[in-house]
Amino acid sequence: MANGSDSAHDAPTADAPAGSPAGTFRLAPIFSDHMVLQRHRPVPVWGEGPDGGTVEVRFAGQVRRGAVSEGRWEIVLDPLEAGGPHVLEVRCEGGPDDAPTVRLVDLLVGEVFLAGGQSNMEWPMQHAEGIGIETAYAFRPMIRCYDVPREFYPGAEWYEYGGEFRFFGWEICTPESVHRFSAVAYHFARTLESALGVPVGIVGCNFGATSASCWMGEAALAEDPDTRVYLEEYQAAIDAQGPGGYEANYEAYRRQLQEFREMRRPDGPWFPPHGSRSFLRPAGLYGTMLRKAAPFAARGVLWYQGESDVSHAGTYRKLLGRMIAEWRTLFRDPGLPFLLVQLASFAGGNPDGEDWAVLREAQGQVADEVPGVAMAVCLDFGDAADIHPRHKRPVGERLALCALRRIFGQGGEDSGPVPGSWVREGDRLLLSFSHAGYGLHQRGLALSGFSWKLTNGGTRPAEASLAGDRVAVVLPGEAEPAELRYGWSNVFVPTLYNGRGLPASPFRIRMGAGSEGMGTDREMPRI
Repeated sequence: MANGSDSAHDAPTADAPAGSPAGTFRLAPIFSDHMVLQRHRPVPVWGEGPDGGTVEVRFAGQVRRGAVSEGRWEIVLDPLEAGGPHVLEVRCEGGPDDAPTVRLVDLLVGEVFLAGGQSNMEWPMQHAEGIGIETAYAFRPMIRCYDVPREFYPGAEWYEYGGEFRFFGWEICTPESVHRFSAVAYHFARTLESALGVPVGIVGCNFGATSASCWMGEAALAEDPDTRVYLEEYQAAIDAQGPGGYEANYEAYRRQLQEFREMRRPDGPWFPPHGSRSFLRPAGLYGTMLRKAAPFAARGVLWYQGESDVSHAGTYRKLLGRMIAEWRTLFRDPGLPFLLVQLASFAGGNPDGEDWAVLREAQGQVADEVPGVAMAVCLDFGDAADIHPRHKRPVGERLALCALRRIFGQGGEDSGPVPGSWVREGDRLLLSFSHAGYGLHQRGLALSGFSWKLTNGGTRPAEASLAGDRVAVVLPGEAEPAELRYGWSNVFVPTLYNGRGLPASPFRIRMGAGSEGMGTDREMPRI
């Protein structure tokens, strides 16, 4: 597919700002004043320069040198201890013209996380619930944020991708700047910084409405028939525009977009036509955004995405698993932790449908099956009428719970109840749960959300109640059950919690012969 993206297996490159002369010595744009570097990990520093030059990097008592090769250089610092502020000095000698020393100031060392996904991760604090209160307490100089420039395609102009709403260098968290921080990432960083007492840096690499396929390389998508469908469907959409159709459609879109920017109209165009300059193209943002952040040293990834993949919910388990593997290769960390946000409730015109439930299940399966992956369940803070729920604080805080327990070995429970085993007892089924610290708890007048799927294909509600440390579900009489389900619909308000106030994730248990006693137990190893 000719879309301008890079192969999944190419080495990352340091991309200069559009228009910079070839051979110019510079650091990659992700390096700037006020940045946070990852502690206790080797730290790559890279950029571009003239062939034949030698680059020297000085930081926190370390002095490292390396050569420029094919216009690119990279030097790796030894693991660092948390602290600062520090100064980074970089100079290049031996090229056609010796370059002046680049000096970056007010650098901290602490914990760095990439904030990836689509609009719910991108969602800024200024539009989140509680911004007035949060602003008053938002002077947090140990929290810093950098946004990877949202570039549709190589060479896109800044106004085409909303550059005025983003940070072009590392920004210190203040009452003025916090309005532009990702709300989920801010609340994660605030919780983590308070618990660990070290600086926290967020690298925002996200874009609204994007599929996970936008953040993968073309080769990785094409390797598997189930994920190749993203490339095939997009190419079919391009071909359907006919000869010359794309260019005409794109120019019309660009005129509308520029008018929207200039007039500040609320009804500006959102989705561009399918083609080589669309931010929605598979493998596109992998090349124009993600690779510009790699291989920046980070502790882990926060991932809030999936809304745009609901139409392929059955494929998402494989898509997300392959994306995680590719990111780990790109960032040179085979165990790079991924902390997922499970999708919240959204009707999407069909509140009783199951496509969102299937995608939530796929997210949970990735968390179960892929080492180093955890998932925060936030169904209780969704909005059936709005795909962008405004309550972002609990989302960030639950992600921080996952990080503190799995990565740093601190804190308590980070998961709601998880079904383990079950047994038939008379006319009911008794379910046992792990991660039920301080017991199981019901919220609401009834333990609702349970249902039976029958062997004849029909469904019916299931009567459930708490029975000590178990859940009792009344069997469906003479009908033969195929599955017991909990929360199996697009819109769902959780009713089953543990004593830590964390909700159980939706689940289904197959009731076929030989399955008795087997649930979906999910252990929570440290990552």
